[in-house]
Amino acid sequence: MIKSNIKQCIEETTSINNNTNPNTKWEIIKGAIWNQSIKFSSYKLKKIEQREHNILQFIKTLEDKIKKDDDNNEQITKKLFENHKVLNEIRETTIIGHILRSNAIKVENNEKKLNVFQI
Repeated sequence: MIKSNIKQCIEETTSINNNTNPNTKWEIIKGAIWNQSIKFSSYKLKKIEQREHNILQFIKTLEDKIKKDDDNNEQITKKLFENHKVLNEIRETTIIGHILRSNAIKVENNEKKLNVFQI
């Protein structure tokens, strides 16, 4: 998806700016790629947030079932555990992303880089 969008974006930008100075054309292409990257990142974030929301809703439903019904508690508890595990993986990935971005700012400012795996 993103590869074809970026390729198409480069082709369109190149054809529109065919008679432009090569340095200017390069800057325009970089800007177009940047815009495509932002669109993709926003799309991906929305999908992750939606998945997290759906899992939270399902967990809430399972917890309500456990409170009401004592017969299927073993199966419900298993599903609940699996969904908590997936939710924790999503949140862990998000936290690692925050850590990596905070390190990027430190590296840009010549501060000591924090090793992510020491936390």
